[in-house]
Amino acid sequence: SDPWATRRSAESMSVGQLSHAELKFNSIINESAALLRELSLGNESMSSSTLQLMDFDKVMTELSQFHSLVDSEEARRNQSTHGFSYGHTKNEKAPLKHNASDTCLQLLDELESNYDVIFENSMLSANADSNSNAVKHPKLIPNAVSYNLALHALAHSGKGRRVALDAYSILNRMIDRCKKYIIAFEKVATDGTDMKLPPSPP
Repeated sequence: SDPWATRRSAESMSVGQLSHAELKFNSIINESAALLRELSLGNESMSSSTLQLMDFDKVMTELSQFHSLVDSEEARRNQSTHGFSYGHTKNEKAPLKHNASDTCLQLLDELESNYDVIFENSMLSANADSNSNAVKHPKLIPNAVSYNLALHALAHSGKGRRVALDAYSILNRMIDRCKKYIIAFEKVATDGTDMKLPPSPP
């Protein structure tokens, strides 16, 4: 279970009622957890999975746009209280945006990991058919939209210097995958092996 969702649930018992943003965040977290659970089960069992990239796109879109809900809710509160906090700290909703961004990055990381599994399986043997059953989600790989959503959530997370650090980490991972793919592509072209490479990374 997600520790942040657990914490929010515990806090709701003391404050009495969650805000709309908090309720929405809990809902998105549940959707995210369901995706990760199905992805994990699909890779550990022999059962087929109907998991598709559009399922990740949906949740990542909600996470990338979540900052707007938090900001609008904060603006309405400030308007209704004429700028006075009345016990609410100015950045009390910041953790919501932080965790929305972190969750979006986690989904991207899982998509990248699945792509790595697909790529490594294609490199194990020139006969791709012998490894086709080893990957339960052979078409579940991140695309440009996946990265755009994650970077948008990150840009609006309000995490300060961590934004640049996390963005730099994403860029380095993309570059590393492209380098590995180029090496593999050149090997196939040079050796003339019957290796079926996955689609190139974004």
